Amino acid sequence: MTAENVFQRTKTYLQNMIKAGKLGRKEWEGCSNLENFDTTTWIERPRKLIKTVRWIPPDTGWLKLNIKGVWNRSGAGAGGIFRDASSNIVRGFFQKVTAASALDAELQALSLGLEMVAGRGRKVWVESDSKEVISLIQLNKHGPAHLRHQTTFIRNKLKEVVAKYSHCYNVGNKAAEYAAKLGSLENGQREFDRDIAPAMIKALVRMDQLNMPNFQFLRH
Repeated sequence: MTAENVFQRTKTYLQNMIKAGKLGRKEWEGCSNLENFDTTTWIERPRKLIKTVRWIPPDTGWLKLNIKGVWNRSGAGAGGIFRDASSNIVRGFFQKVTAASALDAELQALSLGLEMVAGRGRKVWVESDSKEVISLIQLNKHGPAHLRHQTTFIRNKLKEVVAKYSHCYNVGNKAAEYAAKLGSLENGQREFDRDIAPAMIKALVRMDQLNMPNFQFLRH
C-alpha cells in the first residue's frame, strides 16, 4: 500500500468522523489542514429556547377579554372569554363565522367580544395571540380593504371604553382557542357564564387561575 493510499484512507475516515459528529471543533483544536475537509456540519443549528408563559389576570375594576379566531378550509369559528381580577369567567362566547382568512376570523372574534362589553364595565384589557390584530388596533391601522368595515366597527366600540391591549403566545390563550374551535363546529352563537361554561373551558380557566405554566418553544 502506497503512502498516497494511506493518506486517502485516513482522510476518508476523518471525513466520516466529522460527518457523524464524532470530530468537532473542540477535537480539531490545534490542528491545521482543515481546508481539506468538509466541515459544513459544524455550522451551529438554531437552538430552541423554552419560554414559560402564564395567563395574567387584570387589575381590580378591569375585565380581561381573551379572543381567538380559527380558520381553515373546513370552516371558521370565533371565541372569547371575559375574566375578572380573580380570574373567574364573567362571560364568554363561541360562534361559527364566515371568514376569508385567519385575520378575518380574529377580527370577528374581537367584534363579538366588544359587543358584549356593554353593561359589564368600562375598563377592558384585550389580549390576542394574533400580532396582526394587536398591531391594527394599537397603531390605528385600517387593515386590508375588505376588512375595513370590521376595523372601523372595532375602533368605534373601543371609543366607548378604556382599553389596553397585549399580545400573548398561543399556549397562553388556550381557553379562548378552545372556545373558537367549538364555534367552528356550531351553528349560531352560544354565550356562557362561569356556571354553564363547557367543562374543558372551565378546566383550562382553572389552570390559569392556579397560575399553571405553559411552555412556548422559541428558536434562538
